[in-house]
Amino acid sequence: MSSLVLSDVAYAFPDHTPLFTGLDLTVGPGLTALIGRNGVGKSTLLRLAAAELRPSAGSITVDGEPARPPAVAYLPQLLADAPAGRTLADLALGRDTDLTHLPWVDRRIRTWEPEPLRWLGVRAMYALYRTADRREATLPTTSRLAQLGNRLTGR
Repeated sequence: MSSLVLSDVAYAFPDHTPLFTGLDLTVGPGLTALIGRNGVGKSTLLRLAAAELRPSAGSITVDGEPARPPAVAYLPQLLADAPAGRTLADLALGRDTDLTHLPWVDRRIRTWEPEPLRWLGVRAMYALYRTADRREATLPTTSRLAQLGNRLTGR
């Protein structure tokens, strides 16, 4: 049975404004709800537990080991809190951030998809080998069709 333990945890925002200090919490197995007014630090607390943020002080453990994924994970409530939502917001607002420089941002999609051609090629090779198998049933050696198929497939 896993348990999440926060011991004497403190967190301050980058401008050094404290959100909470001396927080002790133990969460055992099963369903647990975290409720509170907007802006009191619920999401920040969950991000601390999931090791997305580092506490200013104290420790956060799962079964005595430092908390880290996959033991603890945080699923944002809003898309805007998720990396995809933040990336979209940064792009829409014209911000130059690390997220807007990810390799899949502004990726150009091909105007055609090669997958149907791959499918046709695989089906053609199967047909070639089936025909070669039928011919080899009456031949003592490998048929020329099979030799061609082997060259085309790199065998």
